Amino acid sequence: MNGRYHGKRFLSLIVVIVALNLAYYFGDPETFGTFATSLGLLYGTYLTGQSATDWQKAKNGVTT
Repeated sequence: MNGRYHGKRFLSLIVVIVALNLAYYFGDPETFGTFATSLGLLYGTYLTGQSATDWQKAKNGVTT
């Protein structure tokens, strides 16, 4: 892994947590469930894509 990638998933987790907290405290309570579910699905998709990319790179011997 290169230095630019290090911590990318962790940083994205922090962004998601901050977004959920802001929406919980300042958003509309009636739509929070939908927002949280949507954000969770998007984040899960992002993580799946990153994992698949990392696996493919490792399989092909790419280190950067």
